[in-house]
Amino acid sequence: MWKFGTLSVSPFPWLEAGYFYYRPSDLTWEVNNKKGHYLDKGFNVKFIYIPKNNILPNIAVGLDDFAGTGYFAREYIVASSNLNNTKLTLGMGWGKFTGEHSFENPFSSVSSKFKIRPSLSEYKKLGGSPTYDQWFRGNASLFGGLEYSLPKMNKLKLKIEYDPFDYLDFSAINRSDANFDIRKKDKDINVGLNIQVNKHLSIETSYIKGNTLNISFNFGFQFDDRLSTKPKFQPNIVKNNKNKKTKLKFYEDLLVNLNNNNLLLQTAGLKENGELNISVQTPDYRNSIRSSSYSAFISNIIAQQNDIDLSIINITHINAGIELNRISYVSSHLDKGNTVPKELKIRHTMLNSGNPKGYLDNEFQPKVNFPVIFSSLSPVLASHIGSPDKFYYGGINLQHVSEIQFKRNLIMSSEVLLPIYSTFDNATARPASIMEHVRTDVLDYLKEDDLQIARLQYYTIPE
Repeated sequence: MWKFGTLSVSPFPWLEAGYFYYRPSDLTWEVNNKKGHYLDKGFNVKFIYIPKNNILPNIAVGLDDFAGTGYFAREYIVASSNLNNTKLTLGMGWGKFTGEHSFENPFSSVSSKFKIRPSLSEYKKLGGSPTYDQWFRGNASLFGGLEYSLPKMNKLKLKIEYDPFDYLDFSAINRSDANFDIRKKDKDINVGLNIQVNKHLSIETSYIKGNTLNISFNFGFQFDDRLSTKPKFQPNIVKNNKNKKTKLKFYEDLLVNLNNNNLLLQTAGLKENGELNISVQTPDYRNSIRSSSYSAFISNIIAQQNDIDLSIINITHINAGIELNRISYVSSHLDKGNTVPKELKIRHTMLNSGNPKGYLDNEFQPKVNFPVIFSSLSPVLASHIGSPDKFYYGGINLQHVSEIQFKRNLIMSSEVLLPIYSTFDNATARPASIMEHVRTDVLDYLKEDDLQIARLQYYTIPE
């Protein structure tokens, strides 16, 4: 029995890359001399060609476990075709694909270097380096399979494949501690059933080697799909019902309504030609176009309530006392009325870098009572992945994040962690690097039980 987990990503239609962990029950880990504690990891990569003509098969060239220990080291060229409900696959493989029915490498007719595959790569001693001198070398073997989607059960697939692997070599490299009873193979044909539970999850059960039951769980996500939706912009606007409408009253209404929506007004200035300048600072929106469009929309409504005709609305964002940008909107191009549109119209919007201290020229400058303190307290996960002892170690910390603004340009921020529970005490840091340790000793830090100061920054910008 063994556990095998892999994370695969396809950033492009022609590329698939994988990162896997493997823990067999029979192999011994040299550090503690215990069976079942051995843990191996590696990388896979596959390049895919999809022809425009649907009649032609897809072609894939792949390298599995192409660097490091090479327990699964193999290369392959495979063709696959979809015919109605049937998917056919036929390929040729090297390395761990070669079992009892291997044959001479066809590439040896190109160069004699392809005839022999070195049993040990000269690059292996470098640790994690690609083993170029083994790729596509030595004898080759054929493999293939058939996948049939049951017509009246479109979420159920039947799979049959020819299995060329020698399991004492494949995933064990013929180690003396490998258990023959576990790894012996009685048949070269594997069969399986795949059930698509939902859009993201499929479960596969298979009978492999003629003697072993295998269960796999596959989770898949497409990151070009919208997995979550942003909250709708529903501003909290306090209506002005007073008859007295002055410029100061307009500024006060701006201050109240922008601040109510976490678009914190810093300064504002209204010119005689109807051009409005406002500067804001917001903790809620990282996207300047989004926050500025919201600010302009609210400002437009407040101007209507105060019988003020605006021409241009200039929004600037302030951070640490510095103007970061200047985004201009044409007032008449913004939606009128108090109803929030489905999509804010931002036609003819102009963006530039602004003037670092330009916001201080605005006539309305509300007083800020410094120091201003922002803080939050929440539980967070602490994780460590990739230890040779175990795939995952984790814990829960209580995190306190704070920011104190003594002045606009004088800020101190901190992050303090209080460990509540963790499994880090069972982990041992074994950095093998001869270089100066930067992050390789991270386990030693994670095992600390005392209060931890994860970040403490104090910074200022000259006025």
